[in-house]
Amino acid sequence: LNGQVLGSVRLPNGVIDSKTPATGSPSPENDIEEDIIVLDVSGSLVVGTNVFSAEVHNSSAGSSDLFFGARVDIAANAVSAGPPDLDEAPHPWVRRALPSGDWILQTEVKIEKTQFGQYYTGLLVEADQGGNAFRYGLGFKDGDSIASLRVNPSGSSEALTSTPALDKDIAVLRMEKKGNVLSFYWQQDGVFTPVNQLILPEGTTFSTGGIFASTEAEQSLEASFDYAMLINSGADFSSWMIVKGFTDPDAAYGNTGMSNLLAYALGRDLNTQVAPAITNLNGTIGFTYRHRIDGGQVRYGVEKSTDLMVWEAAGDLTPDGEPTQNPDGTFTVNLTSDLPVESQPKTYYRLVVSLQ
Repeated sequence: LNGQVLGSVRLPNGVIDSKTPATGSPSPENDIEEDIIVLDVSGSLVVGTNVFSAEVHNSSAGSSDLFFGARVDIAANAVSAGPPDLDEAPHPWVRRALPSGDWILQTEVKIEKTQFGQYYTGLLVEADQGGNAFRYGLGFKDGDSIASLRVNPSGSSEALTSTPALDKDIAVLRMEKKGNVLSFYWQQDGVFTPVNQLILPEGTTFSTGGIFASTEAEQSLEASFDYAMLINSGADFSSWMIVKGFTDPDAAYGNTGMSNLLAYALGRDLNTQVAPAITNLNGTIGFTYRHRIDGGQVRYGVEKSTDLMVWEAAGDLTPDGEPTQNPDGTFTVNLTSDLPVESQPKTYYRLVVSLQ
C-alpha cells in the first residue's frame, strides 16, 4: 500500500524480488477465497490518491499457467459531519486508472445485506467532457433493478435506464468504451445483455474507474465484489462476441464449419489454418491443436472413441514439451500418446472446447 509491503502468501522470508519463486501452489480444485491478511492500514493511508497493488509469483519458471484472485474488504469511518461526497464512508469507491484508448471494466457484485434506504452499487467511471467531470455507472439500484446512471458536475445524479432485477442478488456487470461509444451490459444466462449505450461528445477522456457503492446512511448496505478487472476490448470470449456482433456461441462461424466458440478457441479469425491434427511420430500417436493465448474463458480437452459414438477423455495423451507460441495470437499444444500405434485398434480423436 503506497509502496509499503503489507504481507505475502507462499513466499519465502527475506528479500523478495520479481524473480523469487513461490514456495508452493494453492489446492488445485475450488480454491477460490482465502482469508489471509487482516490489517489496520489507517497509518499507511495518505490524503488524496492511495495505490494498492499486488505482485504474483509463479512457483516454477517453466510453468505455463498462472492464476491470481483477490478480494479486498475495506471498512472506513466518516471523517467529518459535512455534506456527503465520493470520498466519505457512505460512498466508497475503489478505483484504478483507465487506459486512453478502448477498454472494458467488469465486476461481479453480490448484495449480502441491506437495511434501509436507497442505494446503488456496481461500477463507476469518471470522464472529462470539455473540462467538466462526469461520472457514469452501472449497478444494482434500490434492490429492484439494474440501472445505468450519470453523476453530473454539480453532484446530482440521474438514472439513465433501468431493467427489472427483482429476484437477483448477484450480477456480472460490464462497461465498455469503444471509440466515442460507452456501453453498459449485465450478464443473463451466460450472455451479456445491453442495458444502455451512450454516444459521448467528441474529445471525452476517462481517467479512473472501479467498484463503487452509495447509500443514504453508513452501514445500511453490505455488498461483496468477487473481482474487478480491466481487459482489452475484444480479448476474452464474451468481449469477442460483443465486438463481432454475435449472440449465440453455438451458431455457425461463417462457412468454416465451426461454431463461434470453436472458431474463437482455435483463433480462426487470426489464421485460416487452425484445424487440429493427428501425427505418427516414430510409431507413436501425436495430437496437435491451437490454443488462443487470451482464451481464459475456454476449457480445452481431447476425447477419443473407437466407434464415433461413445467418447471418453483421451487419458493416453500427455503434453510433449512446452506449448509453442505463434505470432498470430495463438500457441500450439503438442500431445503424445503413451501407447504404440500398432497396439491400438482404430481410434478417433477430437478436440472439445467449452465455456468455463
